[in-house]
Amino acid sequence: MRETDKRLRVRGRTAVAAVVTLLTAATTGAGDGAGLRVHLPRQINVRSETLTLGSIALCRSEDADLAARAERITMGRAPFSGESLTVKRSTIVSRLGSSGIDTDLVRMTGAEAVTVLRDEQIISADRIQTRAEELLQQEQPGPEGCVFQLTRRPDDMPISATEDFELVARILDNMGGDMIRVEVAAVSGQDTLGATELSYRVAYPWREAVAAADLPAGTVLTEENITVRNRSSHRPQENNWSPPVGRITTRPVSAGTVLRDNMLRSSQPETVVKRNETVVMSIDGGGFTLRWLGRALQDGRPGEIIRVRNVDSNRVVSARVAYDGTVTPVYEGTDQ
Repeated sequence: MRETDKRLRVRGRTAVAAVVTLLTAATTGAGDGAGLRVHLPRQINVRSETLTLGSIALCRSEDADLAARAERITMGRAPFSGESLTVKRSTIVSRLGSSGIDTDLVRMTGAEAVTVLRDEQIISADRIQTRAEELLQQEQPGPEGCVFQLTRRPDDMPISATEDFELVARILDNMGGDMIRVEVAAVSGQDTLGATELSYRVAYPWREAVAAADLPAGTVLTEENITVRNRSSHRPQENNWSPPVGRITTRPVSAGTVLRDNMLRSSQPETVVKRNETVVMSIDGGGFTLRWLGRALQDGRPGEIIRVRNVDSNRVVSARVAYDGTVTPVYEGTDQ
């Protein structure tokens, strides 16, 4: 029994010594000498376009060259704006091995995987638009009284995370009369962190008259039966525009219709026949029409009676002027 106990004690000491040796070797390989320790955080923000192991994990070794070599190993592209990427321990160990580093010497600590985000902040589209329009109000690059209409809402602008920046706006150019481009940039010191362009259309102040009620043809326009309203237009209005009060409708106009020149005539008809001008003289009778040429001896407006010389007979007669410029002889003393 004593010999047996002795052999067991010897075997026990040998087994413990072997375990201690293995533990010592593992500890030394992972953190001492040529060992490499890689610590993963749960989440990290990056600014570079390409990920390296050193940008997402903490690499430590007594062998400075080994640690530096590990830090330079490429782990792929960085996340895009608003995107997150996950890098697992297994991926890191695989990259270390493919780069020639003995993975038996590597000890991984920390999280099982690291979430990688873009180190950025977002400048909202509203803030960008507000800054651009503050500049337009200050500098007024368009005519007096005009407004600026945004042609397309800008996107949010991502920039590197920093508290020290300002939004700077400047007018780039006029894009052909009624278009203006404005650049809004996020600037930190001498660095531009991001920039975007906004296009505005110049809108001019415009007034127009509309029928306040249904207006029959021949209605004289007054301040009671028309309404003047303000709007904007992409072309400037004539400086001498005024409401068409006193003009007469030439056709029926529905309430709310914009009153345009081709719907109206002056209360004082324009001259349609000029002195010494050749005119057509006509008489319409029951089932027949007589026409001949004459020469006007006076200017004439529609409805007026003027003197006209018959080209054939050389006789001078009185004639009433029609809207189309023709004239109809009238008897003296009856139609004047």
